[in-house]
Amino acid sequence: MINRKKDIFFINTIHSDIGVEKNEEFFPPIKQCSFGLFGYDSVVPKGWNYVNQGFGNHLLVADEVYGEFCELTKDCKSVVDYYPNWFDAAKMIVGISEGVQ
Repeated sequence: MINRKKDIFFINTIHSDIGVEKNEEFFPPIKQCSFGLFGYDSVVPKGWNYVNQGFGNHLLVADEVYGEFCELTKDCKSVVDYYPNWFDAAKMIVGISEGVQ
């Protein structure tokens, strides 16, 4: 997750002891999401846009930056192309310079 203050958070509910409940605490819109099989037919709350990244990887992008995100990722031709590119696009949107891993 990247917020307006340029804070970056990584939560992996599969390979850590952080459960879904903790993720919902940090990012409440996730409570209203319904992720379909392999990301297809996923539903997200108003104000958010779903980006399928393939292989069960989900990305939510706020309405206010979705247009810019789409422009920065316009070369992504398939769902799996978003996975290696979303983070760089997000950093550019919020103005984070290189050096953040």
